[in-house]
Amino acid sequence: MSSLMSLIEQEKTNRKAAFRLRRINKCQVLIIDEIGFLPITRDQANAFFTLVSNLYERTSIIITSNKDVSEWAELLGDRVLATALLDRFLYNARGFSLKGQSYRMKHQHKELPLP
Repeated sequence: MSSLMSLIEQEKTNRKAAFRLRRINKCQVLIIDEIGFLPITRDQANAFFTLVSNLYERTSIIITSNKDVSEWAELLGDRVLATALLDRFLYNARGFSLKGQSYRMKHQHKELPLP
């Protein structure tokens, strides 16, 4: 998500970022990891909504988030925007909620004992 926000912010001033966003708009599947991990500005939230709206019903979007959907209004800074974005994500979607210990923490290498 943070890389995507950087691309969106640089689109107008960086030709490479604009090219990458055009490719994203043509993709068949987009995976966005860690929505809500880092805060985003209101302008970024609006740009993200625009991107998702452009991809809506023609691109499969896979998202991961550590935030419950009830927290998305706070995350995006606007309840109406959050509702519209979630409507696009959840329409015709399959949602999964994973609970329990983090995979990374579960498989973390244990410290080796000193000789």
